Amino acid sequence: MGKIVYDRFWSYIREHGITTYQLRNTYRLSGRLMTSLKQNRNMNSYTLAMLCDILKCRLEDIAEYVPDELNTGIRIESKDRLDNQ
Repeated sequence: MGKIVYDRFWSYIREHGITTYQLRNTYRLSGRLMTSLKQNRNMNSYTLAMLCDILKCRLEDIAEYVPDELNTGIRIESKDRLDNQ
């Protein structure tokens, strides 16, 4: 299964001159949330929407779905078999 990664979040805040200090102190984002973003942990949609509201951005500006190559290959192979039958 693929996963959601937050590399774009870090790029976005860097490009817009926003620091983690500002996020933690001005918007009261927890250190735990910052750690979850760094470690690409699962997040609920409420948290992602809150981040987008704070940063005035779209979800795709801060998160990206990265498919698992193994699963992607299996799906393509299975689809090809079905097409050839």
